[in-house]
Amino acid sequence: MHEWQIYTFDHTGNNDRIHDVSNLTRLSSKQVITRIFLRSIAVAGLVLLGAAMASAAPATLDGVNALPDTQQSVAGKVVATSGRNNSEALDFVLMPMGSDKPITKYETELTKQLHVIAISDDFKAFLHDHVTQAGKDGHLRLNMTFLHPGLYHVYADSTPTGLGQQVLRFDLAVGTAEASRKNLDLATTGLEGADGPYSVRLDPLDLSAGKETELMLHIQKQGRPATDLHPFLGVAAHAVLIDTDDLSYLHVHPSPGAGEAPAGTARHMEGMQGTGHMNMPGMGGPGGMNMGQMPAMPASAKVDPDLSLHLTPPKSGTYALWIQFVGGAEVRTVPFVLSVR
Repeated sequence: MHEWQIYTFDHTGNNDRIHDVSNLTRLSSKQVITRIFLRSIAVAGLVLLGAAMASAAPATLDGVNALPDTQQSVAGKVVATSGRNNSEALDFVLMPMGSDKPITKYETELTKQLHVIAISDDFKAFLHDHVTQAGKDGHLRLNMTFLHPGLYHVYADSTPTGLGQQVLRFDLAVGTAEASRKNLDLATTGLEGADGPYSVRLDPLDLSAGKETELMLHIQKQGRPATDLHPFLGVAAHAVLIDTDDLSYLHVHPSPGAGEAPAGTARHMEGMQGTGHMNMPGMGGPGGMNMGQMPAMPASAKVDPDLSLHLTPPKSGTYALWIQFVGGAEVRTVPFVLSVR
């Protein structure tokens, strides 16, 4: 075998006699190739580690006001730190406009101080999570696992004490997704949607910009009026309406409709048609009613399968609507796409 005339210093002794010829080691060609190979692997590993560390660097995003026709009273940021399997550690902080001091006091609305709604840019994925209480430093921290990589619009819905409801939107790229929106042409859906054995049917409706409309919905299980419905976070159901153009946000809570309720069904919200979430604009019902002032429905109560809500869409266009409720022991989510003329 050919022997390479290559020497390296051997520092295994107690004294590094690097100038001593006796401390030189002659390497064979096999040893040279092995060492080159191992060093190449080490360099590649360092490169990959650096890339991974760079890709995992936290992203700081500024929030934009998402409530239509309202005065923005807070600014906000979220620091998003990526984890495995499309998970994100979200750290929200809100400040009064013109101040960099975090808000530390929030009203508890529907048992939580922060409601977080996340939707994918194609309006096919919907997540609803919460922060029960802000930290002493005013930060609201939450770990969320997204369904798949992509651009998500994350809505932070809260009521800072003395400032009323505030909703900020953060546009978060999960995974390797780009942060820019795609042009979509969403087709409207029919008036019925389903999640598992449960379906939601909407009565025929005609939504017009600036006009209040009562929306009647009926929840069925396997083709019959559902009798195992229970409150979700203290209310009969949740309805989230997003303008697919400007991404403005409405979060409302249907109340029992005029139909006959099954035996034992609670009617805690009777007559409070479409009361909004935390003084939500754009709905009918009692003006200025704050959900924090209303008694929450007990989790064991039964909910009427016939519900109603009042909506006043701020402008014409295409809207994505999600209806959430508890059927049996699970939260169910039924999506719709509606047109407003």
